[in-house]
Amino acid sequence: KTLITQRMDRTFADSQARVVRLSDVQGDVQIDRNAGQGIEKAFLNLPITQGAKLHVGKDGRAEVEFEDGSTLRITPNTVIDFPQLSLRDSGTKVSAVHLQEGTAYVNFAGAKDDDFTLTFGHEKLALTQSAHLRVEMADAVATVAVFSGDAQVQSSSGTLDVSKNHTARFDLSD
Repeated sequence: KTLITQRMDRTFADSQARVVRLSDVQGDVQIDRNAGQGIEKAFLNLPITQGAKLHVGKDGRAEVEFEDGSTLRITPNTVIDFPQLSLRDSGTKVSAVHLQEGTAYVNFAGAKDDDFTLTFGHEKLALTQSAHLRVEMADAVATVAVFSGDAQVQSSSGTLDVSKNHTARFDLSD
């Protein structure tokens, strides 16, 4: 008799069960929740889910709060979307934010093992420890100003470390 054993590999998918919400809404703030309902008026404590897109008008402001207390403040005339908000098996929270236009302030708490990225143009800003910074996109130029902590920006020309009290400019037309 031969005993055959089979190894069962279990693959887990990332969960989209996250507690991300609009913690402040002032003026003209609209959201497309990626649920087939189009753009609607955003309101306080509205859950932000993967695939959502925020449009902040000329007189609007908004703040998104993450589970660890990290915040993303969005200024007037800004469009931002959330391509990934997930939770891995390991407990790591993955937050990917894309700044399409305008200005966003990030206050990242730097929770252990959390993965926070903000893309703008062709650049990707990765945060692994606490930081406070601003990303601003104009027509063909973007700036990253770091007020505290450090940030790494990856682009086609390599990786740039931006440290406290420094600003980096990126040519978006290239």
